[in-house]
Amino acid sequence: MADDKIGKPAERKEAASKLCRDRAAELSALREMMRRKYGDLSDSTAGIRADREARG
Repeated sequence: MADDKIGKPAERKEAASKLCRDRAAELSALREMMRRKYGDLSDSTAGIRADREARG
């Protein structure tokens, strides 16, 4: 039976969910590292322009 070779649907779903959770955790850690390194950046154009002018 094909399920024997690639796992039962519930097992495949759990494996995919675990992979997704693991990737989400990696990305969350990356975002936190980038936030600590570069700080929070404003999404507003005016804030971006002011930051650029303040930096010279």
